[in-house]
Amino acid sequence: MYVSLLCTYLSLLIAAPLTTVNAGLMCGCEQRYGVLMELYTATNGPTTWANRAGWGDTSTPCNMTGGWYGVTCNGSDVTVINLGNNSLIGTLPASLSNLTSLLAFIASSNRIGGPLPSAWGTGLTQLRNVSLDGNLLTSTLPPSWGGMTLLQTMKLNDNQLSGTLPGGWSTMTSMVSLYLYSNRLTGTLPRNWSSWLHVQELLIYSNDLAGTLPSTWSQLSSLQFLYLYSNSLSGTIPTTWWAMKRLMAIVLSVNQLTGSIPSSWGEGGAGVMPLLYYVDVSSNQLSGNVPASWANLSSLQTVHFSTNSLTGTLPAAWGASRSALTVLDLEFNQLTGPLPDAWGQMRSVQQLLLSGNQLTGTLPASYSSWTGVNYILISNNKLSGSLPASWSVFRNLYQLELNGNSLAGSLPSSWSGMVNMIQMKLYSNFITGSLPPEWAALQALQVLYVNVNALTGSLPDAWSTMARLSVLFVNENQLSGTIPTSWAGMSNFAVGSFSTNRLNGTLPSSWSGMPKLQQLSVGQNNLSGTLPVEWGQCRGLQTLYLNENTFTGSLPSAWSGMTTLLHFAAYSNQLTGTLPASWWSMVSLQDIQIATNSVSGSLPDSWSSMTLLTSIDVSSNSLTGSLPLSWSSLVKLSYVNLQSNALVGTLPPSWSSL
Repeated sequence: MYVSLLCTYLSLLIAAPLTTVNAGLMCGCEQRYGVLMELYTATNGPTTWANRAGWGDTSTPCNMTGGWYGVTCNGSDVTVINLGNNSLIGTLPASLSNLTSLLAFIASSNRIGGPLPSAWGTGLTQLRNVSLDGNLLTSTLPPSWGGMTLLQTMKLNDNQLSGTLPGGWSTMTSMVSLYLYSNRLTGTLPRNWSSWLHVQELLIYSNDLAGTLPSTWSQLSSLQFLYLYSNSLSGTIPTTWWAMKRLMAIVLSVNQLTGSIPSSWGEGGAGVMPLLYYVDVSSNQLSGNVPASWANLSSLQTVHFSTNSLTGTLPAAWGASRSALTVLDLEFNQLTGPLPDAWGQMRSVQQLLLSGNQLTGTLPASYSSWTGVNYILISNNKLSGSLPASWSVFRNLYQLELNGNSLAGSLPSSWSGMVNMIQMKLYSNFITGSLPPEWAALQALQVLYVNVNALTGSLPDAWSTMARLSVLFVNENQLSGTIPTSWAGMSNFAVGSFSTNRLNGTLPSSWSGMPKLQQLSVGQNNLSGTLPVEWGQCRGLQTLYLNENTFTGSLPSAWSGMTTLLHFAAYSNQLTGTLPASWWSMVSLQDIQIATNSVSGSLPDSWSSMTLLTSIDVSSNSLTGSLPLSWSSLVKLSYVNLQSNALVGTLPPSWSSL
């Protein structure tokens, strides 16, 4: 994600040395044949190179067609070698240090292993670009490479390099771009790299660097992109880094940084860090307040402060001047106080992420000015009040999570205007009223959680047109009425939890036509009638909970067609009949609970084919007969409850294997 921010910049940076890579003729470079052939041999040129055109041809250097692939000769010496993504396998020869006029060596995306040759540091003093990213290089970074004082681009990322960052590289004062990410580097960030006054990009993330962030780096006046995330850096964020006037993006996430977010970065008016647009310090150990002074960072678009220990309130001052801010990520801190009403002035907000704090107060109606917002996540706080009807203007909102608060009032029917909503989570609040039939207009909705509230009324027939709805949790409310037969037309419906309500009536036989139904829970309701035989056609059903209702009749033999069923519970009903022998085909079953019914007959021998069963409870029924010898095949059984039946006989010796 972070690297994508650089794509446009990188194409400009590396374009220059690549424009002459295929210049062709070797006229005037005959004296370099030996060195080039050492590279050819050391990297398996004769057998693995994807393109080896011209290599080894010494006959007509000034008249040959195409030259040596990837080699540029300026008429007197080799200046560029570009063999990127060419299936080089082997090691880098030290003898390349003899190419004293070489400006660029590019061999990215190959399988080159071994160490970086130290000799290159004394011989390749004209080198501007060395790109060896995406290989299998090992060993350490050679201190001698500090002799490459004209080097501008070094790409060594995505290798297996170890050791420390050489302080001796401070002599590379022409450095513009350094990529060392995704290696195994240790040690600290060299303070004396502050001499790199032309450096624009430092990407050293995904290593195991330790120590502190050098305050001396405030002298890196040309730095634009600094990515140090996923290391083990500690200490504080230097207050003096405000002097990096050209800094555009800084990512320090997933480290062990402490202290506060420097307010100095925003102090001094709009002239402080005028280009900074992306800041990520998430997943550290930062404390203190969210600095109000950052309202002066006029270019700031994205802020990730999540997963720290920040305290205090959300700064209302950000609302007055944050016209460019699009992403506010402050999740999983210890922030308190209300959501600032003034933030409604931040008209460019696309993502508001505040879950896992201790925020109080109400949801501001003023936020309805965010007409381009895509994500609002404020779950697990202490918010109260009602859901603002004015938020119906969020036509571009994809995800809304307000669960785990103390919100009350009803579900606004006007929210039917959120026509692009995909996922909405409102569970674990105190919401009352009914499920709005108008929400049938939410044709993009796929996931809806409104469980653990105080909702009443029935399941709206109108929702049958919500063709994309896949997951619906309405459990633990006070809903009544029947399960709509019309919902059978929800072709994408996969998971439904309706348990712990006051639903009545029967199970709709039409639901057998739901092609993607996988999990269904209707336990703890007032449902009655018989179990529909047609449900045997639910070939993809994995979980079915029917417990604690008043179902009657027998367990349908036809349900043997549920061959993918993993979990089945029908305990505490009024079922009769026998345990169907035909259920032997339900070989995926892992647990089955049919306790507290009036089932009679014997334990079916055929169930011995259910070899994945780990738990079976048929207690408190009217079962008779003996324990089946064949059940000794159920070797994964860890829980069996057969008590309160009329079973006879002894424990079969073969069951000792259970």
